[in-house]
Amino acid sequence: MKKPGPQQHELLRALTLKDAVGVGLGAIIGAGIFVVTGVAAGIAGPAFLVGLLFAGIIAAFNGLSSAQLAAIYPQSGGTYEYGYRLLNPAFGFSAGWMFLISKLSAAGVVAIGFGSYFYQLVPIHSPLALSLAAVVFLTLANYFGIKKAGMLNLAIVSFTLLALLYLVFSGAPAMEQENFQPFAPFGMAGIAEASALLFFAFTGYARIATLAEEVQEPHKTIPRAVIITIVSAILLYAAVSLVAVGVIGTESMAGSKSPLQVAAASLNTPAIRPIITLGVHPPPCSAYC
Repeated sequence: MKKPGPQQHELLRALTLKDAVGVGLGAIIGAGIFVVTGVAAGIAGPAFLVGLLFAGIIAAFNGLSSAQLAAIYPQSGGTYEYGYRLLNPAFGFSAGWMFLISKLSAAGVVAIGFGSYFYQLVPIHSPLALSLAAVVFLTLANYFGIKKAGMLNLAIVSFTLLALLYLVFSGAPAMEQENFQPFAPFGMAGIAEASALLFFAFTGYARIATLAEEVQEPHKTIPRAVIITIVSAILLYAAVSLVAVGVIGTESMAGSKSPLQVAAASLNTPAIRPIITLGVHPPPCSAYC
């Protein structure tokens, strides 16, 4: 009997640059924008915006390193593959499990955020039940193939981006300068703690590296996708956070599990509240986790 060739063990290279960027943005804009910004606001006050910048810069350097490694080793293992090849199998094993645990934790945070937001729009069962339903739905969606799952992910991410931009343009005229005073009530310690917390929100770029065996021309696509994703996320985070602080202040943000929903509720823009609620996407399709 003929032994199976190596090509039979390879994953289907069906994803484009657009798909890879969608995966990265889907992983980043979930927990950070909708959940973690409120926690960071309580830690540092309006100065969490500075912490956001610091976290974005650190994530950018880290992401560029991951992009370079992904270009050299275009396999699907991500951090596991790099640790295994460049250090030793034990470090690779540890890196792989740490990556898996961190992404499962991040998915849990995003799922909780989704349930909290969606329950305000459709108060049925409980926020936890809605979170679990979203995770089950997106897990099942992956059985229809990587291409269909990628299309679903792009649709979800596109709507989320449009919803957040709607919030930015709606809230910009309603910003009040006094909401930025005092700017740094907890000093540098608060900014540093907020930076550490917000870095977690940026780590979705690492998800792109795990697609190295499923994207076309990974040595080109992965680095470009990482750069586009991080730059876009920093600009989006900065705009949304600035508007949220200016509209409702950091105390209101910190006092809610759904701070952007609170900001949307204070605006008179047509349909802003349901749009923001629907824009909170659950964890990205598990094929990308």
